[in-house]
Amino acid sequence: MIADYVEEYQEGVPLTEVQQLLNKQDSAVNQILYKCEATLTIEVIRQRAQSLLAGHISVSSCYKKVAGFTSHRGIPFIGASVNVQECTWSFQREPNLAQLNLSAPLDIAPEQGVNLDVCVVTSAGDMYIAVRSFALALDLTSLQLIAQYITSDDEVDEALQFPDFVAWQLDMFDDEEGLAGQAYWQHYLSNSLPDALNLPYKKREIDTSNVTYSQLSHQFTGEFVSQVEQFAKTLDLTTFQVIQLSRWWLLARLAPQHTFLTQLNYDPRSESEEFEGALGCYNKEL
Repeated sequence: MIADYVEEYQEGVPLTEVQQLLNKQDSAVNQILYKCEATLTIEVIRQRAQSLLAGHISVSSCYKKVAGFTSHRGIPFIGASVNVQECTWSFQREPNLAQLNLSAPLDIAPEQGVNLDVCVVTSAGDMYIAVRSFALALDLTSLQLIAQYITSDDEVDEALQFPDFVAWQLDMFDDEEGLAGQAYWQHYLSNSLPDALNLPYKKREIDTSNVTYSQLSHQFTGEFVSQVEQFAKTLDLTTFQVIQLSRWWLLARLAPQHTFLTQLNYDPRSESEEFEGALGCYNKEL
C-alpha cells in the first residue's frame, strides 16, 4: 500500500492550514505518557511500533520542502522508521514528560521519515510508554490511538489515509455548502455584510502594552439549555455543537486577526466511523 502512495504522490501531499501554522513554530512536537496495564517486552513494543509504518502514510512520510512549492509537504517514503528506546526511571516520583525529555531525549528526523519516538519507561515495577512525535505528522489523538495499539493484542485495522483526508477536505471546500461559507467570509472580511449580521461596534487594534487578562465563567439556566436543545433538534445537531459553534461565531467577530485557533478542535474521527481509526494531524483551523 505504501508503494502505491509513493507512486501517486511523488511531489508529496499538501499540508493543511493547521499543519502550516504548526510549521512556523520553533518546536512542533506532540507527546503523551501512557501507563501500561501489563508488562511488555521491548521486542514486542518495537515490533508493534514498526508495524504502524505499513499502514499509515502520516507516519511513513518525510516532511520537507519540495521544489516548486512554497510550504513543506508530506512525501510518502518506504524507508521510514520508528525510533524505540528504553529508560529506567531513577526518581521517587512518577515519570513525567519534562524530566523524561532530559533523561531520554526525543529522537525524530522528519526529513528522513522518522516521525515517531516510543520510549519504554520502567519505574518501581510499573511500565510506561512515552509516545512522542513530529506534530505535523501526528496529533495528540493519534498518539493515544498509537499507545492503545502498541500495548494491546489488537490487529491494525485498515484506516483512512491522510492523503485521502486532504482530498476529502478539498472536495468539501468545493461543494455547494463550502462555497457558500467562503462567500460569507469574503463579505465579512470586506465589511460588506448585511446590517442584520453586523454587531454594533467597531473593531480596532488593541494596544497590548496595557492589556490585562481575566477568566470569566457563566452558568446557563435550565430554560436556556432547553431552548438550545429544541433549536439543535431542528438542525439535527447536538446541544454541545450549537453552543460550541456559537462560541466560535463570537470569537470570529471579536478577533482582530482573520484566522485563529480554539481549544475546541474539530476532529473528523469523532464525527464519522470512516475516520475513527485514522492517524494524522486532522485538527482543523477555524
